[in-house]
Amino acid sequence: MKYLIVFTTALLSTMKVSFQSSFAKKGVRTGADSVFFNMLIFTAAALLFCPYLFGAPLPVFLFAALYAVCNVTFQLTYTRALSEGNVSVSVMFANFGMLVPIAISCIFYGDRPSVLRIVGIVLTAAAFLVTVKPGGSKGEKRYLAFALLAMLMNGASLSVQKLYGKQELGGGSFSFVAASYLFCALLSAAIYAVLCLRGKKKTFVVTKRPVLAAIGAGASLACFLALNTYAAGVIEGSFHYPAHAGGAILLSTLAGVLLFHDRLSKRQIAACVLGLAAIVLMNF
Repeated sequence: MKYLIVFTTALLSTMKVSFQSSFAKKGVRTGADSVFFNMLIFTAAALLFCPYLFGAPLPVFLFAALYAVCNVTFQLTYTRALSEGNVSVSVMFANFGMLVPIAISCIFYGDRPSVLRIVGIVLTAAAFLVTVKPGGSKGEKRYLAFALLAMLMNGASLSVQKLYGKQELGGGSFSFVAASYLFCALLSAAIYAVLCLRGKKKTFVVTKRPVLAAIGAGASLACFLALNTYAAGVIEGSFHYPAHAGGAILLSTLAGVLLFHDRLSKRQIAACVLGLAAIVLMNF
């Protein structure tokens, strides 16, 4: 059963990235674009489970607020990374954020990684270093900065989710999803309002394409978070996060090549191979 759960979360994650990338590749040009587009995604995600907000205990909202801060930062940097770089490499970087909740599982919940998993973590670091091109262009360095920040903030988001999943709060994963994305939408709206006051508005027009992309991404995101939050409480972190990341990288690489015609450099191919090898080792 846990293998089915992990595969489903990887599939939902890939669906979300595909919907997000379908617009981000051509529509997201500025920070304001990224904020507004993610606000649409978060709103769609919150509406899917909004009935579960009623009657949820206060701790659910506290965890949701903390998750929202981490996740909004992650999604904004992730969208910029997707718009400026390859989908498969961006997904790989984002999934390296799993190292943070793995560390929490080991430190606070008694999970003990095997030697092979430790080797996998080392290969993860190697995959990141391979992509760092000496003397790279300004655009490459900017993309790398967005990808690195997305990785760190995804790790923070997963950590909050992990801590929530381990608690007996009585709210359930659906309540957490609804509250989290409601806060994410409100926070994004506040950020966009500040940007507008500073004269920085979105450049794209809200038409059928971004709305449909946001609805698809939001629905996939909401279902993913609900299932992933449940999984965080019942599957050991040292298996759950590496297995999910491996599946997400494989499926997203296929989506990037088939749907978005990504062309990977030798460095990027080597990084993906190292990343996948790391994922395989961390599942033993």
